[in-house]
Amino acid sequence: MPMKIPAAVALLLATVAAGPAATAVAAPVAELRLSQPRPSPALTELLLRARCAQACTLRLRELNVVPYRTRGGVEQLPHSAIDPLSITRRLPAGKEVAIRVAVPPQVQRAVAAAMPRGVALVGNLVTEVTSPDVGEPLEIPRRFVVTRPGTPPPFPRSPYSDEIRLSKETTRRAPRTARYAMTISGVQSSSWSYDRTSTDGGCVVLDRGSGRQTLRFRSLRAHKIQQVLWSSGELKLQEIGVRYAGVFVPTRVDAERDSRAEKGAQGDCGGGVGGAGGDGGPQQCVRSGSGEIELLVELASRGTLFDVHSSLLNWMTPSTAPDCPVESAQSLRDPIDVLGARSREAEDLTRGGSPGKVIIVLRARDVTRIEGGSVTTNVRTTVTFRKLT
Repeated sequence: MPMKIPAAVALLLATVAAGPAATAVAAPVAELRLSQPRPSPALTELLLRARCAQACTLRLRELNVVPYRTRGGVEQLPHSAIDPLSITRRLPAGKEVAIRVAVPPQVQRAVAAAMPRGVALVGNLVTEVTSPDVGEPLEIPRRFVVTRPGTPPPFPRSPYSDEIRLSKETTRRAPRTARYAMTISGVQSSSWSYDRTSTDGGCVVLDRGSGRQTLRFRSLRAHKIQQVLWSSGELKLQEIGVRYAGVFVPTRVDAERDSRAEKGAQGDCGGGVGGAGGDGGPQQCVRSGSGEIELLVELASRGTLFDVHSSLLNWMTPSTAPDCPVESAQSLRDPIDVLGARSREAEDLTRGGSPGKVIIVLRARDVTRIEGGSVTTNVRTTVTFRKLT
């Protein structure tokens, strides 16, 4: 099957796309290699070995990754992750220097979401080198591929790319044998309003709007889960038969949206323009729709907090989503995302659970300032654990 590599790859990996020719130009200025400092099932840290031909200043500016499905042909998946870096090192001429790079949160989450699904990631550590050999600072990326045992890399091996293979997660012992059937339900509501009216002489330009969106979501099936104690001593939530800490839950979302946008002009605007504009949205907008997302449920902070949030692989199937005007909250990647929510109500499960069921309620709130107004989003998520015999 031919490889399907969308154009979006070029946007994230543009600096690598030129291949060996581009790297050959940069090689006399700086040599870069990436690895893991020690074997680990998670990508929390990278080790960069750097050498400059002449004394130079090396600035680490960005870390980015793109997920790829590798079975049955190579296909790029949506939702790449990009995080800025702010690390500067002075390198003496000809001497190799080792730099530890803490992997930022967005990239860590992208790796965590991809690894249990048989997905590989391709990324760049973007650096900037200032040296007497170069008049202007030179941007030099170092490409790397992240896989786990059993997952093939998406592209052939190359001297211009480093391979990072994460180790398998191991367990030491389970603190108890209780197992649960876990389900999720919840409601998320968002409301917004804005008034961006501006005046230019005798012309008043109108841009006003308001609206509300309600998401009702529920898991498509019950997931059989347990808690295990990893060798690190941390308590993790795990789906039975899956050796990954955290449970990916396919979730149906039913969305309703009602909004109004007023755009237009009043007064002396030239050309005989006058009167207010009407509804700035589509003439016949879709006000309801449904689809599927994945929620990731996990225990955080050594098993004392529950955490529920949208995974990086949203909208897995095509659907008719609302298309009325919408203003998204800052924490949402997509208007149909679910805010991350956490609560300190995990103690009952940690101690073995109740004879019947444990209900954990999680809440989150986001208030985002937008031009001329604000967006307020509230979510209430209920996670129910029914003890299995």
